Amino acid sequence: MSLIEPFVGERPAQLDRLSSFIAPPYDVIDRQERDRLAAQEGGLNVVRLTLPEGEGGEDPYTRAAVLLNRWRDEGVLVREPEEQCYVLEQRFELPGRGSFSRRGVIGAIPLEPYPGGRIKPHERTHRGPKEDRLRLLQATRTMFECLLFFARDPEGELAALMERHTAGEPWARAELDGVGIRLWRVAGREALEFGKRAGEALYIADGHHRYETALTLMESDPAVRTTLGLV
Repeated sequence: MSLIEPFVGERPAQLDRLSSFIAPPYDVIDRQERDRLAAQEGGLNVVRLTLPEGEGGEDPYTRAAVLLNRWRDEGVLVREPEEQCYVLEQRFELPGRGSFSRRGVIGAIPLEPYPGGRIKPHERTHRGPKEDRLRLLQATRTMFECLLFFARDPEGELAALMERHTAGEPWARAELDGVGIRLWRVAGREALEFGKRAGEALYIADGHHRYETALTLMESDPAVRTTLGLV
């Protein structure tokens, strides 16, 4: 498996309401923000899955699994018809510094122990957050949030490939906390090109706990095949 692979993902059926479905990373959301997100647009925000709450003493992780299956059955979430990658662009303002943008690729990555050398961490993890994410992953068998990685691109090949795919109209748009988001889908042979230009290693910038949680689940249940998002 190359370092970036196309995958069959799930997404909100109503792309025109994508802004109301997405949320910041689970570990930066406080209780007030969680409640605000969960209540908006008919209660269809992903925070209800990433930060689940049980009702009447119900286990919150079980609650997330039940809600996930309900959204699938009701067509809130739909499965993509084929394997693909996505190019993502974020545009934002920094006070006193002007406008900025950054691009990345969303794809599947190999789930490998660190000694293999292709996935490189930079920080230690803690037991509590890993236990929390493991219970959610065990209950849902779904990775709801992308992990953030960096790849070396000394010749600019990966950047040039992303620029080529963002030349046309985006497939989807969204906005979150003042950040403008645009997405393009890339399928077929073109999607395989990202892996060919990703270099020899990926460096985890954010998501160590979730990556190690997925490793733990795979080691305890070899039948599980987990794919993780890459931005």
